[in-house]
Amino acid sequence: MTIESSWFQTHPGTGLAQGDLLLNCPRLTIAGFDTWPPTSAGLRVQREDLSAIILTQSCDLEQEKVEEVLLARVRGHLEVASRGTVPGAGERT
Repeated sequence: MTIESSWFQTHPGTGLAQGDLLLNCPRLTIAGFDTWPPTSAGLRVQREDLSAIILTQSCDLEQEKVEEVLLARVRGHLEVASRGTVPGAGERT
């Protein structure tokens, strides 16, 4: 086992669980709401592949209690660092 892969495990199977990392997960957005009401000619679907982590509780997924799965985008440390400081970082309340 290498250092790079020692912090995670892979599990075969098709079920989703809280904490699963989804690589190249497609995110679809609808653009073209610049005017109201929008026209179908002005609307367009944009796709972005990103990494995401499942936040929905595993028990809710297993028992099929949810119709939607809550995801959070995962960013690498280099991507975060290239954006500059994180708002609120280092502040205390």
